[in-house]
Amino acid sequence: MLSAKVSTLCEEDLSRYRDKIAVLGGEDPYNLQCDANELPLTVDYDMILCYLLNTLSFQSNEPLRNRKSLDSYKNFERGFVKEVKGCKCDQIFVVRGKVLHSMRVNDPAAECWILIQNESVDGHDVGEIRSAHCDCTAGAGETCSHVAAVLYALSYARETCLGKQISVTQLPAYWCQPSGSAHQNLYKPVDEIDFGRSVQTTCELRDYELGKTEDELKELINNIAALGQDVAASKAFFDTSDGCDPEDYAKRRYAEQYLSFSNLFEEHLVSASVEEIIDRAKEIVWTLTEEDCELVEELTRDQSSDPLWFKLRYGRITASTFGRSVKTKISNPSTSLLKTICGSNLTQELPATLHGKRNEHKAITAAIKMFQSQNHSNFSSRKSGLIINPLYPYFAASPDFIFECTCCNKVVVEAKCPFKFENLSREEGINSLLNRQHPYILMESDGNIVLNHNHEYYYQIQMQIFLADASYGIFVVWASNFTLFIKVTKNAPFWEENSEKATLFFENVLAPEIIAKHYTSTDKNTNKD
Repeated sequence: MLSAKVSTLCEEDLSRYRDKIAVLGGEDPYNLQCDANELPLTVDYDMILCYLLNTLSFQSNEPLRNRKSLDSYKNFERGFVKEVKGCKCDQIFVVRGKVLHSMRVNDPAAECWILIQNESVDGHDVGEIRSAHCDCTAGAGETCSHVAAVLYALSYARETCLGKQISVTQLPAYWCQPSGSAHQNLYKPVDEIDFGRSVQTTCELRDYELGKTEDELKELINNIAALGQDVAASKAFFDTSDGCDPEDYAKRRYAEQYLSFSNLFEEHLVSASVEEIIDRAKEIVWTLTEEDCELVEELTRDQSSDPLWFKLRYGRITASTFGRSVKTKISNPSTSLLKTICGSNLTQELPATLHGKRNEHKAITAAIKMFQSQNHSNFSSRKSGLIINPLYPYFAASPDFIFECTCCNKVVVEAKCPFKFENLSREEGINSLLNRQHPYILMESDGNIVLNHNHEYYYQIQMQIFLADASYGIFVVWASNFTLFIKVTKNAPFWEENSEKATLFFENVLAPEIIAKHYTSTDKNTNKD
């Protein structure tokens, strides 16, 4: 029996609602008892990003790309999430939450539910957000701000439980609601309000004529773009869309049109069988010349600040998805993995990701100083673009930096900046990393710190080493009070075994997805992990 909360849905939304709860045997989540308070500990920032941006609309079958809901972590921090509880039905977690309306805090809280499926892969719990609903105006869209705020609450619960090594049933003792409530201190006397620092100026306002030449404007816009900012004005000032010179523009157009897998989609194959699509994939020339690979690397050194970087990554197994690609089942591939590899080009705007972007240059600077102190001859360093090796056209990697010297030849550098480590000492930070449920660093008996060979980060840097034909890699862990430098040697047996698995995954799963969207358009034969 359906809850009264869905009685106002239109026929189309009601049909979709029934489809969503079919995995629960038709039981309405609003009617379930959640006294046990079972919550999943698999919801992280990447999962939230993938769900809010890449979830396909049941009406248009296009990604929802709900950027606005990415900011809902602010609502959680402000105390708008009043309740989160859950229960488990087989492998499905049913999570229910109550969230205050951001603009109408005196109204009753919006009530939402989220279905999250968990599955164990190689002893690790992984999950995927299957669907959601909210009784707010936008709730039928499944990605409203209330749903997103509850997801951020679950992510916080995950960090709290794994960081403090407690069970989810112990969570209420640690999960203190963020300071301040939406109902507290709504009104203050004017003399108690802090309007910020008063800015004094001796400048007089005057009319000023810009009078800049085109070259000066171009230099200004290029300087802004160099800081990683998108400059919409360039489309007005210059003939080419990005303000670059004609030769560079021609190279970028060539790479976009002929080197990106996103151009290989064939709509007439959407309804074809996977066997037919694989046969068609065998006829396609996927290889790139050495000159093409050099061009791609040269053009994409701005990485995530450059749309071309996303277009050339599309459909390729990147270093960051290498580990998941070899572990997922070819007969039942992970939907979330497919959406990550062949999904939206939107960059992440989540707190942990922004923290990493803001501090990455500090990690690289520390690595450069460390390397220089070892007296490497003829040392040089540079940014790395998207690296594609002619021997492995299905793969791509983007190390944070490349070091070169006479003695070591080439070295790839990958930096990580753990979130919320600002106040931790070196010992506290290392212990926190070692005590994670799935740690990416391990301490050997002699006290030496190494990268965990079973972790995705090890897969990531091994792909970077082999695609770049580097001698070894440096894995940097940077925090405010300490920095770790971990040398990662080239592991040929590891690469040979896992690159072969990844190639099979591409040929049997990614190729059909690239050519015909065989999996994400219909969700046939996919694993909701």
